[in-house]
Amino acid sequence: MTVQVDRQVAVRLDAVSKRYGDLLALDRVGLSVAPGEFVCLLGASGCGKSTLLSLVAGLDEPTAGQITTTGRRVAMMFQEPALFPWLTVAANVEMAMRELPRRERRARAEEFLEMVHLGGFGRKRPHELSGGMRQRVALARSLAQDADVLLMDEPFGALDAMTRDLLHDELERIWRERELSVLFVTHNVREAVRLGDRVVLLSSRPGKVVEEFPVRLARPRRTDSAEVATLAARITDQLKQEVARHAETSGRTSAARPAEPSPRPSAEQTATPPAETASAETASAQNHTAETVSAQNHTEGTVSARNHPAETASARNGGARS
Repeated sequence: MTVQVDRQVAVRLDAVSKRYGDLLALDRVGLSVAPGEFVCLLGASGCGKSTLLSLVAGLDEPTAGQITTTGRRVAMMFQEPALFPWLTVAANVEMAMRELPRRERRARAEEFLEMVHLGGFGRKRPHELSGGMRQRVALARSLAQDADVLLMDEPFGALDAMTRDLLHDELERIWRERELSVLFVTHNVREAVRLGDRVVLLSSRPGKVVEEFPVRLARPRRTDSAEVATLAARITDQLKQEVARHAETSGRTSAARPAEPSPRPSAEQTATPPAETASAETASAQNHTAETVSAQNHTEGTVSARNHPAETASARNGGARS
């Protein structure tokens, strides 16, 4: 259940679990995000990071536990831009403000496009933009929802390194200007250290908080700086240990299961199928018939030659006269 009560935190998860049938995706997750804080979530694939964001966004309900948000609205930015290809860039941004009058909606859409450095591109279609520009449109649309909690699910994962660095700068600027609270999911450890005030490491499935790493580096930061690399290496080592622990645990669980005896083949399985036997017999009979016909033709040809010696002699005499 998601409620809005405590203004001292932007997001709070209290013992949140999520189960899909027999699969436990999240196990008693406890996490809080302060107003204006930038928190990055790290973990191995399948540990429940995206599931956690979906729960906070209200797209799904937790099986157990409670989620508290204090933002007027919670906006979510996905891995893909998810733009409507038949709409212009400006119209895509306006989709987040459909309750406003048309004139105000258009003016605000232009403001948000200016904010992400896409002023003048409002009349373009998504296919006319680069991948980085489409992600900027998606960011503008998220900001247009007038939310102060922004959930981001690997939004820059598919971009090249240069474009990703530029968008890091843009996101950090907008985060500061609007005093947003950000919960950012990524697989890139350096990206997490580059952006976050705090990096939260989740265990392998079922996901739960293993460790938190405060990032006390001065801003702005560079992804390739020595300070970022040092902390990223430390977090990476912890992540590797967690992945190895999960693999070892899974291996012991599999080994503990008794091996099922291989079923002995039945008499029907070992016997030659009737259809195959019939097919082989048919093929043999056809070959025998063909040989018999060939022999008969040869015999008939010999008999014919014996029965017409006159014709043969005539042909020879004609050849002599020529």
